[in-house]
Amino acid sequence: MKIPKLWVSAEAPSQFPDGSAFTARAYGWSLGDVAEAKERAVAAARRLAERGVVTRNNDGCLVLNTAGVMFVDVDSAGPGLFARLFGKAKADDIPAPLTAWLAQNPRSLVRVYRTHSGWRYLMTHDLFEPTAASTRETLVALGADPKYVELTRIQESFRARLSPKPWRLDAGLHSPSILYPRETPQADHQMREWLAEYEPKAESFATTRFVAELGRGRSASEADAVVQFHDKATRADSGLPLA
Repeated sequence: MKIPKLWVSAEAPSQFPDGSAFTARAYGWSLGDVAEAKERAVAAARRLAERGVVTRNNDGCLVLNTAGVMFVDVDSAGPGLFARLFGKAKADDIPAPLTAWLAQNPRSLVRVYRTHSGWRYLMTHDLFEPTAASTRETLVALGADPKYVELTRIQESFRARLSPKPWRLDAGLHSPSILYPRETPQADHQMREWLAEYEPKAESFATTRFVAELGRGRSASEADAVVQFHDKATRADSGLPLA
């Protein structure tokens, strides 16, 4: 068995379409050649920088799209293991489907978040192929929305909403009427006006709240930058109300 003696890190700066800076960090290994380890690290960081793209959906929300880092959004589930054993549910009681999946996949590592209407799981122990049958089985087992499961296959990517839904910020704030592509200066102006109302209100809300990291696996280096960007963008540690 060959165990790498050298590990080095490298970064690849990038920028998402929304203008946010994104620095991908990854590690490379070698049995004894520093240059070889550095070359592997640089290549891995560049691959990671190309994995994430931020788009804006029809509701005007920013959405992170990843090619290999799996997100799973789940609507509120029934009582989990704690509630079944003790007859009392906690606010952050982990849903039973995730508990069962972790028992069958002990080498996994899952970051668990609360959302406004349910849960979000971020798998960090490995990269996943969006179109693979095994990926579909995992999404179904964890209780992902059927539309999300199908969209993952069709778009060949995983998606995670980063910013709040507008009507949760203000009952009078609706989705933008101008959708991409905006082909005229007037359309761009209307979108800027909508953003000028939406973005200040969004500052007072979070999209996720981090709950726990579960499993006994190790985080894949390719997932680390995605976690950092996601948690900052969704204000996962802010304590703000969810929207």
